[in-house]
Amino acid sequence: MRQGCFSICFFLLAVLSLSAQSGCPGCLVSVPAGLPADTLYLPGLPDGQQGTAYNQDISFRMPKTTTPVAAVDSTTPPGLTISSIEILSVEGLPAGLYWQPNQFIFQVADETDGCIKICGTPTVADSFVLTVRVKALVFIISKEATFPMRLYIAPKVSTTDGFSMTNFTGCDSTTVTFTNLVPSGGDPGFDYHWDFGDSTTFPGENPPPHIYAEPGVYPVHYQAIIDTAGYTLESITVLDVECVDQLGAGLPDLYLLLEDANGTEIFDSSPDVNNTPLPFTFPVGLPLGTGNYTLRVIDEDSGGKGGDDDCGTVSFNILSNDTIVAGGLTVVLNITHPIDTLTSTDTVTVYAPPLLPVYSVYRNQLRFTDTLQLPALYSLQWYNGANPIPGETGFTYCAQLEGLYGLLLTDLTTGCTSFFAMEVLADPAFDCTTGTNDLALLPFGLLPNPAMEAVLLRLAQPLADPALLRVWDAAGRLVHTQLLPAGSGDMPIDCAAWPNGLFLLELQSGGYRGVARLVLAK
Repeated sequence: MRQGCFSICFFLLAVLSLSAQSGCPGCLVSVPAGLPADTLYLPGLPDGQQGTAYNQDISFRMPKTTTPVAAVDSTTPPGLTISSIEILSVEGLPAGLYWQPNQFIFQVADETDGCIKICGTPTVADSFVLTVRVKALVFIISKEATFPMRLYIAPKVSTTDGFSMTNFTGCDSTTVTFTNLVPSGGDPGFDYHWDFGDSTTFPGENPPPHIYAEPGVYPVHYQAIIDTAGYTLESITVLDVECVDQLGAGLPDLYLLLEDANGTEIFDSSPDVNNTPLPFTFPVGLPLGTGNYTLRVIDEDSGGKGGDDDCGTVSFNILSNDTIVAGGLTVVLNITHPIDTLTSTDTVTVYAPPLLPVYSVYRNQLRFTDTLQLPALYSLQWYNGANPIPGETGFTYCAQLEGLYGLLLTDLTTGCTSFFAMEVLADPAFDCTTGTNDLALLPFGLLPNPAMEAVLLRLAQPLADPALLRVWDAAGRLVHTQLLPAGSGDMPIDCAAWPNGLFLLELQSGGYRGVARLVLAK
């Protein structure tokens, strides 16, 4: 029979055979109800993740004839009876994964359902190509097939932050302190890299405090490379041996013995594998240290091991992760050296401070008029020296005495502040307390009100001094600012871009102030 039919029929089934040598017993057969007796049911193989335990049962049903195969492979003739299917081996299994089927050989006339338990913890991440070997018997013709399959192991994801930060937000600048949450404890095998997001890096375990001198958003990237797991002999694949079965009735029945540098036996793969088909992979899972190890491949003949045949001996160390040939013996050592890489990312934010609230003095009236750069949400507070003046939180303040007066502007969104102060010489010729808060001193009207897209600001008389018009919405946000020159009379205001709702209009000129409410209803 052609190889194509087996590569489709037994694709997943053969893959699941690898762990048969590893010790993951106990799977439960559970195929969906209602499957035909002669069918091919091969569920998908789930992906894994590096460093995460993998433990799943996978059930399958194999076909009794080639008819189900022909439905998916036109090169396979239908109607041929399959006598048996034997799982031989799978090479290239990711290190740390071991599989165990409920049996190796299926006499499909009597049994077609099987299962596999997949267990272990993959120590490497990649997309792996596995080489599958199966053998099927159709009538008296035995056919072996090899074909590839892929198994994806996703990279490890760190479940813990690699570092923490203090003082990671600031105004204008900030000095951040970093704490490494994956410390080495003084042990070797740790390597660190920090990228502070401002074109500076640090290669060590514990960086010094870092200064962010400019406003901006800085992504901080942390990487810890941990090389402490050592070396592990995951498996040994025997490709060829220099011995034959002494009875001449089959293949050698192989098992492996391993000795350390002191000659102490540290691994015995017994019991032997009857009529071992080559190549054959023996799972080991043995940690390795320094020094040379000795591998002996043996053919079991006597039952008591005393008269067993030596099929070859090789020496190796932790760097012998390759094919080794010694006489007629050829083996492939799968030695892994897993290295964990943990990454974390966090953000440092440095906010720009609000504009400096520079005020002017007119007839003892302290006036802040540059409102175009105000934050969306803000507060103002007037100071006399180092002390806040209770209740003075507006745009003007009447200074009755000489002194150092300051204005604090706070961005309520970021918490950043700016402060401006200067000496004020009060002029006794002016009394700024008279009428400062009398709204009638600067009367104006709004026509029409409610309005739709435009409104006319009507003054009782032309302005004697320049004026500042500010418009606030119902949430207290400044939505419009306009300067009116001295001598201005009625002033049209375009409000087409404003949403419907209630607005407060504030007009300041000289030491006077007036307010009015406007309703927009479009």
